[in-house]
Amino acid sequence: MTSDRADKSDLGDETPRARDPGQLAVAAKERERVLAENAEEIRKLGKRVGRDVIEIGRRLTGMKKLCGHGNWLPWLEREFGWTDRHALNYTRVYELSLKSENFSDLEIPVSALYLLAAPSTPPEAVDEVIECAKTGERQAHAEIKGKIDKIKRMKATAAGVKPQRGSTKKRTDAEGPAAPDQETLIAEEWNKMLWEIAFYVLQKDGRLDPNNDEWRLLVGRARASFEAVASAAGVDPDRLLRAQAGRPG
Repeated sequence: MTSDRADKSDLGDETPRARDPGQLAVAAKERERVLAENAEEIRKLGKRVGRDVIEIGRRLTGMKKLCGHGNWLPWLEREFGWTDRHALNYTRVYELSLKSENFSDLEIPVSALYLLAAPSTPPEAVDEVIECAKTGERQAHAEIKGKIDKIKRMKATAAGVKPQRGSTKKRTDAEGPAAPDQETLIAEEWNKMLWEIAFYVLQKDGRLDPNNDEWRLLVGRARASFEAVASAAGVDPDRLLRAQAGRPG
């Protein structure tokens, strides 16, 4: 028969032993060191990707000129399987990089480069983000997007542009948030297209004129696309537009 002391000794071998506080502190410091080291390496890799995007845009810009009229799109499709819109993402980032010396060294996430390079992004937002980056401030994608959206809203308000009302129904707290239905998603996409066109024309011409030929052309194309999507989804586009304008169907 074994003694209680022997049993306790055996159990002690199987249970984790309390670690010395000094060992825990060393382990915590080592963990923080490894985390910080890898974070820095990841940032370096992110900059490398950003430089690659800029370089691709620079080369595409040159090749577009070299291809000549009518040869650019076939060349993109043949060599990369890309559309003109895909290539524009790169060339716009390259054009953006020309705004500041040593642009590729700035702390700007790669995903945010495409946001900043978009035609609808106000120049004021681009300048604000670049100036912050020059100070060494780290800006997350969401933070940069927030700055862009804020300036867009300010400019839209000053220009008298009001966002269209969506068709999402209010729900009680007990019901919880609802997943947007198909009509809501289509309506939101229509609103987004209108805002993008409005900001593009506003930045280009300094004002919004409903009789502007380019404005009418862009809105006409957007409406044709909207009607095609709505009809394919079995939604009456005219009824949806009336609802967006706040008029009864």
